[in-house]
Amino acid sequence: MFGFRYPAVIVLCCVAAGTLAGRYGSPGVTILSVLAVGVCAALVFAYVRQLRPYFVLLLALGLFFGAWNRAADRYQTIPPDDVSRLIPAETKVLFFGRVTAWPEIKREKTLLTCRIDSVVVADSIHIVSGQVLVVIRRPTTGYALGDRIRFQGRLMVPRPGGFLGGFDYGRYLENRGIRGVITLADPARVAMADRVENRAARAVAGIRHWIMKTFTADLGPVSAAMATGFLIGETRDIPESLYQAFRCTGTM
Repeated sequence: MFGFRYPAVIVLCCVAAGTLAGRYGSPGVTILSVLAVGVCAALVFAYVRQLRPYFVLLLALGLFFGAWNRAADRYQTIPPDDVSRLIPAETKVLFFGRVTAWPEIKREKTLLTCRIDSVVVADSIHIVSGQVLVVIRRPTTGYALGDRIRFQGRLMVPRPGGFLGGFDYGRYLENRGIRGVITLADPARVAMADRVENRAARAVAGIRHWIMKTFTADLGPVSAAMATGFLIGETRDIPESLYQAFRCTGTM
């Protein structure tokens, strides 16, 4: 049989089909979980009784339902404390969060992926979760991975199916795990927040600070910024024009 000769193809097809099914619809994560557990139990029974044809069929079904369950949980389930649920549309609020990816510096803007942990709405603090994309309408090297920042703005939540020139932007953001977009005019609207870190993070920060201090003392400002950028990924002090030149070559 085809499944016996090409097991990897069967696995790939089942996982892909389950992922697509969970991406566009779901009868409910609970139902899918029960189905997956039931199939696994039947799979063990078929293995013990050496029912090979049934074993292959049940294995395919198990992979399908497992992938469907995982995709449905990721794409269809939104946590109750998600930032996109708790903030009213077009409401200007104060966000606190941490940069979770290296900033994307374009010619006319900077993109920060930020995991939000709290917001201030009408003088009340709310603990939230979820990632947002912060779009600063100016290129800047002032931020780095791991920075804890605060900023005030309005959260826009693009819905999947809203096409921009044939491109489903909402679906693209959803696939990246981003719940909304906040657009800011310039870097001055983003400030560093108070750092709340564990011992390991403080130790790493201390080493990074020592490296930066050593380079700054022995080299010129631009050379020190370039050295720290290549060695520890600290790019905030590199001149924007020089940073863009290295970005264009794929070096930094």
